[in-house]
Amino acid sequence: MINFNYYIPNSPIHPLYQIGIGVNSGIPTFITGFGIRSNINGLKRLTVSGGIAMTWVKELDKLKVGNKISGTDDIDKDLKFQFRQPKPYIGIQYNF
Repeated sequence: MINFNYYIPNSPIHPLYQIGIGVNSGIPTFITGFGIRSNINGLKRLTVSGGIAMTWVKELDKLKVGNKISGTDDIDKDLKFQFRQPKPYIGIQYNF
């Protein structure tokens, strides 16, 4: 995840754009969103962000559940990445 902070002189609040990628158990994920970073006394370096996470999961392409196969190799060859509907996310970061 990378945060691109926009510095506003003499302002305790800074908007940011967030972009990132991740892989969890072979599931690629692309994350993008916006947020704000606070430099107010007592809340220094607190960031709150939100956006969408987009994933692709492996699903059967031509095979159907119940089809006869000769082995797991048939399944592995038929698996294709399918795009899933984007899901919202909320992030909170604090630097000590």
